[in-house]
Order: sequence, then C-alpha cells, then structure tokens
Amino acid sequence: MKVNRNAMEDVRSKRWICMEFFSAYQNKDIEHMLSLCNAAGEVYFEPLAEAGEGKISELGKNLWLNLMKAFPDLNNTVIKTDWDETANWKELPKGVLVDIM
Repeated sequence: MKVNRNAMEDVRSKRWICMEFFSAYQNKDIEHMLSLCNAAGEVYFEPLAEAGEGKISELGKNLWLNLMKAFPDLNNTVIKTDWDETANWKELPKGVLVDIM
C-alpha cells in the first residue's frame, strides 16, 4: 500500500488546528481561536437560521464571546472527526462540527 505522506501531514496539521481551537475555546482565549481560522472564513450556527451566517471574525467571535459569558462553565469535548480517502474533511450536515458535552 502506497502512503501519501503529504496527505498524512495535512491530516495531522488539520487535526492539530482543530484540537488547538477547542483547547483555546476551553481556555476562553478568543484571540487564539481566531488566529487558527482563515481570516476570510465564514461560520454557520444552524439554530439561528440566516441570522447565524456570517464571518468568523465578526459573527463567530461575537457568538463565542457571548456563549463564554453566558455559560462560563461550558465544557467542550471533540468526540470524533472523520476523514475520507481523498484527504478532505467529510461533509457534515450544515452547522454540525462536533458534539458538545
């Protein structure tokens, strides 16, 4: 079996970024969270419908800050991530990123 080393490094890098993001969320370090995101990235919070769509640096930042303020003891745990054979993140239902406990 041939191993695509570039794809494996990409998987490791993305997994590290994901875990680092949620670690920063756990530490309530919004600036570190945002530093791990694409500056032009967008976010979608499904329960808010159209009002939940916007830029990570604006809507995402404000929602995360308000969640941290409203629920200071909120805990997040990444349960599972999936990867397909083409080295792309699998499509999940819109708005589903991780299970939060």
